[in-house]
Amino acid sequence: MRVAFLNAFLRSPVFLFPDQQELRLKYILKSTFTRCPDLDFFGLCEVWRGFDAPLRTEAWQKYKYLAITDTRSRNVFQNSGLMLLYNDRKYVLKSYKFYVFKDAYLLDSLAQKGVLMGHFQNRTTKQNVYILVTHLNDCLNGSTSVRKIQYKQLIQLKEIILKNVPFTAPYIIMGDFNIDLRTNIYVPLSYALESIGDIHNHHVPTYMGNIGCVCSRKSVKKSARVYDHIFGRPGTLVNRYSVYNQHYQGVPISDHCLISAELY
Repeated sequence: MRVAFLNAFLRSPVFLFPDQQELRLKYILKSTFTRCPDLDFFGLCEVWRGFDAPLRTEAWQKYKYLAITDTRSRNVFQNSGLMLLYNDRKYVLKSYKFYVFKDAYLLDSLAQKGVLMGHFQNRTTKQNVYILVTHLNDCLNGSTSVRKIQYKQLIQLKEIILKNVPFTAPYIIMGDFNIDLRTNIYVPLSYALESIGDIHNHHVPTYMGNIGCVCSRKSVKKSARVYDHIFGRPGTLVNRYSVYNQHYQGVPISDHCLISAELY
């Protein structure tokens, strides 16, 4: 199974002109499917209202991928921005649901962080698989208050899995966890993460700092974090794991890198 994830950093229409964002999201799809051909699932976050529809259209018309999203709110300030593209040639969507985290902090209380979960069945093998895309509260440099919120969100994520995924069914969790497992302040959180699945990457930085700022290489390196992760049910084997820093005309297309994994 081939999966990929990207925090698309698609700001709401309040901040940037829509035509610029639509051009960027088209390049996100082109770059991703070029680097990671024949993907089974592609998870995204920060695809805010106003950009989810054109991205969904582009994904289907050009690449034949269908999408599920959080459809509860039309308010750009009260939408999770989570999206999951899936290969319709290989998988049938059986059901999907969005779960809101009960706890959030400061501005992330507006974004309604949570989990988008889809139940799929392989068209050939008839095997069921559950794919979860999530986005945890912003780390705010690892403040104690935020770490407590993130811990509660991880516990809720684990409860969602236990209540909705059959014990023997495979599952994949991917997202922007805003947790760098290399940092000592996140040790308790790393134990919580390890309890929900195997960690496939915690060494290569996936967050490069604010792309809206002019930063020196030294400052970018200093701000680099491993915030994006892919997990599988314990026992999941990894054939390949990759991190890509994508650019369009010399400019990063997001403040996060694309991550991908080939699992079996």
